[in-house]
Amino acid sequence: VNILLAMVLGIIVSLVYRRTHRGLSYSQSFIFTLIMISTVIAGIMMVIGNSLARAFGALGALSIIRFRTVVKDTKDTAYVFFALAVGIASGTGSYFIAVVLCVIVSILIFGLTKINFGSINKYDYILKFNYKTTEQKESDYLELFSQQLRKYIPISLNPLDKLDIIEIMYNVQFKKESDIKDFISRLSKIAGIEHVELISSKHDIDY
Repeated sequence: VNILLAMVLGIIVSLVYRRTHRGLSYSQSFIFTLIMISTVIAGIMMVIGNSLARAFGALGALSIIRFRTVVKDTKDTAYVFFALAVGIASGTGSYFIAVVLCVIVSILIFGLTKINFGSINKYDYILKFNYKTTEQKESDYLELFSQQLRKYIPISLNPLDKLDIIEIMYNVQFKKESDIKDFISRLSKIAGIEHVELISSKHDIDY
């Protein structure tokens, strides 16, 4: 029963990880690892029981293992501890603690993911476009910016091969999300503006 409960809770932990994962560091092997950790730890805790000698023996056996895999995302480390906790609780027969811990932490993870907690770019976008300095002035598009943007912070100005064309990037925040299409359309029609791109940064991407 202890091992089966640890396995089921390990599967739940892995499913929570899969549903809430963001970024480019996803690994199928890590999903397997979470399930295996919770199940194996439950078995180890059952073997140790109340024996101090067995505890030291298990510690010595585990100390010879060297983990050389680099954890790309710090949240992955937290998931490893999550799996360890439910495995230890299940292996020691603390079923109530194991289930409640799994439920509460899962709800916490889903809640923080839903509200995108901790992101500093929750409503921001990256605006990039090229403009010809010989055909228009900054005031032509800055007037549009002031009308529809809450903030617009210049990030970079890069001269292209042609001296009269500059690639410019802004960090922008819209007053209304519904104005995005209209903003892009109006900006593209301004003389001298070409290749308008708007990149969403609502969700931080971890590499």
